[in-house]
Amino acid sequence: MIQEVIFDCFGVLTQDGWTTFLKKYATEETTEELHSLNHQVDAGIITFDNFVERVSKVSGASKAEIMNILVKSYHPEMGVFDLIAKLKQHYKIGLISNISDTIEHYLPTAPTDLFDEQTLSYKVGVPKPSPEIFQIHLERTGVSPEHAVFIDDRESNCKGARAAGLHAIHFNNLEQLKEDLTKLGVNIT
Repeated sequence: MIQEVIFDCFGVLTQDGWTTFLKKYATEETTEELHSLNHQVDAGIITFDNFVERVSKVSGASKAEIMNILVKSYHPEMGVFDLIAKLKQHYKIGLISNISDTIEHYLPTAPTDLFDEQTLSYKVGVPKPSPEIFQIHLERTGVSPEHAVFIDDRESNCKGARAAGLHAIHFNNLEQLKEDLTKLGVNIT
């Protein structure tokens, strides 16, 4: 029986600015290095300012353009937040997100009081898809992995959750999410 429903932020709760940036600026030659820089900032290894500077050098995009794409794309997906409000009546609600300290402050105001626990990669020093970030989160909430479901727009992160023993749903859209939650026996009303 599911006791906690855990959400990713970017690509589920909001649009994903990094994916938007990569589509516009990444090339075959730069993709690997850009992913590495993103991993480093998410893990808290480099600062956000250093990240933007290095991404600018690798991609050729100006710092202003990088910030514009990253920050302006963070609009809440209110349908997902409406679902979370319904789920909150029956389940613990969690957030596990790869995020840097600076980007956290640019996020739009959203009903973050809906989350019982927020595990942010830069704070714990471990980004998804590492199973360790899921274990850290569950230790904090006291929920066993088999009683938790994680929702993410990236299959690689879902695989990390499954490796930690959680159920996982690869998010495509709200209707598909509702169907997949229902299949797990989650009450979505």
